[in-house]
Amino acid sequence: MSSEVELRSNRNPFFCIHDDTIIRLINNDKIKTMRKINEVFETRNYLKFKNLEGNRKLNIANLKRLKISMEEEFLQVPIIVNEKHEIIDGQHRFEASKQLGLPVYFIIVRGYKLTHVHKLNAISRNWIFMDYVESFAELGMHEYVLFKQFFNKYKFSASITLAILSNKHYTGGLGETAGNSLKNGTFKVKNYELSCLKAQQIIKVGKFYDGFKRKSFVIALLELLDNPTFDYSVFIQKLALQQTKMVSCTNKEQYIRLIEEIYNYHSRNKVRFI
Repeated sequence: MSSEVELRSNRNPFFCIHDDTIIRLINNDKIKTMRKINEVFETRNYLKFKNLEGNRKLNIANLKRLKISMEEEFLQVPIIVNEKHEIIDGQHRFEASKQLGLPVYFIIVRGYKLTHVHKLNAISRNWIFMDYVESFAELGMHEYVLFKQFFNKYKFSASITLAILSNKHYTGGLGETAGNSLKNGTFKVKNYELSCLKAQQIIKVGKFYDGFKRKSFVIALLELLDNPTFDYSVFIQKLALQQTKMVSCTNKEQYIRLIEEIYNYHSRNKVRFI
């Protein structure tokens, strides 16, 4: 049965008529309807919650900061779970509450799954490339397992790893297609063995140039390695003779011109790569 409560402010009185599902606010003869969709629950039964397979790992630094903040002032911010009590959003808040012995406030939204985790994080703290890699690799997706394996072996940044494995070369770094494919689960490794060879060739340059992992340098060298007129062994031989010439540049084009100059050292037949 509905009940009516009169609430008065300093300026305008209004009435609140409510029942189990609908609250109507009546103010200056205007009626607005608010419908209750979900309820917020409270519990200290931490065992009822589960980690969602494929969700990113906890960020320990973020967890520590959150615990300090919650100890100073505990805000009743609910986490979001699905009908299986798998955590969709708020795993750091849940873990902090658990470790501090604080109650967990949660909302159940049926049907939510990993794709919703991705979307929720896209509008809060953006996932970095490796968050997506870890997520899909945990689900057993072969291309992402290879990505993680390559990343751990050669120690390039995630963006450079993506450029090498996808065989995509872009001015300034990565293109939208490669980045989006990694995020939406459709990423494909072009040629893993060839990618490993290119990684080794890039790393070998490190004997002569400590900036060999700079993005613009790697992108430049990747482009040259796919150029049929470029002979990597010739480049290394010439680079060994004039190591001091290999200096840092601001973009891919400048690196290619510099490599071209080194490559043509004492050569009768000059080549042009740009």
